[in-house]
Amino acid sequence: MSKLDPIQLEQLKEIGVHLHQTREQQSKSLEEVAAKTFIPLRLLQAIEVGQATVLPEPIFIQGFIRRYGDVVGLDGIALSKQFSLDTTAVPAKSEQPKALPPQFTEHRAIAPTPDPGSKPIYTQTLSPAPLNQQIDSPNTVNSKPRQEPTYSESTSPTRLNPLYALYGLAGITIMGGAIFLISQFSPQSSESTPPETSASSVVDSPSAPPDSQPAPSPVASPQPSVAPSSDIEVSVNLADESWLRVTVDGEIQYEGILPQGEQRTWTAKEQLIIRAGNAGGVLASFNGATPQPLGNQGAVATVTFPEAE
Repeated sequence: MSKLDPIQLEQLKEIGVHLHQTREQQSKSLEEVAAKTFIPLRLLQAIEVGQATVLPEPIFIQGFIRRYGDVVGLDGIALSKQFSLDTTAVPAKSEQPKALPPQFTEHRAIAPTPDPGSKPIYTQTLSPAPLNQQIDSPNTVNSKPRQEPTYSESTSPTRLNPLYALYGLAGITIMGGAIFLISQFSPQSSESTPPETSASSVVDSPSAPPDSQPAPSPVASPQPSVAPSSDIEVSVNLADESWLRVTVDGEIQYEGILPQGEQRTWTAKEQLIIRAGNAGGVLASFNGATPQPLGNQGAVATVTFPEAE
């Protein structure tokens, strides 16, 4: 049934011998272990002998080892971790980066050869003259035209300052008189404007109440939205510990071991599939129906909701 690689097969044989020796030291029969772990007798015998053809998938084998170890007084979790689930992914990752360093070292060795010859040529032609000229030229061009007109304009008016001063005083007196005349007439206009604004404010104030009345009407318009209910709902209650894999609409939503007394609920729109390692210990309720076991005690079963017609 399960195809194990040589590493997994060797691990299974070592663990099986260890479990067999521990069980005999405690004078326990294999039937007694099967009754306490709810694992079929033929699977326990296959674990002790290391016969992989009878056993299911590696994930189930790991769960059987843990339950067997707990019954005989061993650390079941630590013992089950000695059986690897996947041993093919590790060497593939470690072999690939080994070929990369020589490629980078070859590029690094080839790259510096043209650089030493090209760098001094560019630094000599670019750094001394062109860069300094480009930096200095805009400053001198920008500074000279700005300074020349300022000095030329400042020197010429110095000789005509008395005339400009007289014209300036005459303009200031005229502007002062105009401002004085305007200030005398401005209070009358300012006094007449306030009653107009107050009247407008009085006229505008009664318009506010009719605006506030239609406001409460749209409050009653929205209606609560009702969330659509899902088509498929499966509730699970574990009468005994079991490994589960739950697939909802083609995607795995959960995979692991649930303890006794655990309760879970999953929903789907089209299809929900549950695969259990201990089908007799899993009670499932489909859309609120009476809970039913997925299969026999200690057996591996796959159940689809709803059932295919």
